[in-house]
Amino acid sequence: VRGRVYPSTSGDGPPNDFRNDLTGGYLGGGFVRAMFVPSERLEWFLAPTVPAIQWGRVQYSRGGKDFAITDPVVQVTSPAIDKGARLPGFNDDYQGAAPDIGAFENGNAPLRFGREAASGFARAPWEIH
Repeated sequence: VRGRVYPSTSGDGPPNDFRNDLTGGYLGGGFVRAMFVPSERLEWFLAPTVPAIQWGRVQYSRGGKDFAITDPVVQVTSPAIDKGARLPGFNDDYQGAAPDIGAFENGNAPLRFGREAASGFARAPWEIH
């Protein structure tokens, strides 16, 4: 059936169920390439929108001309933002309607670990670039 092909393995790596893997290569009818906002730190925040395939023919109109595109790639709201379960005493500081699925909550400051978490932390001159 069109749009329902879900590989159970990828390459030579371990088995991976792309259909149910939120951060995998296949999600909700489309290939996900921009699931996260790029980061050079440990935390990776969810992108607010992700590309997905809209199956079927979609009518468009531009410049006074009507045309149809089959299976266009569109931007959809991230399926992980505000879709998590509230765990009292654990994720009470969520932003939005509900916690985000994943380790980091969009809208909150990045977590800091080690010496970066100490108050008044400043990098040495040779660490700044």
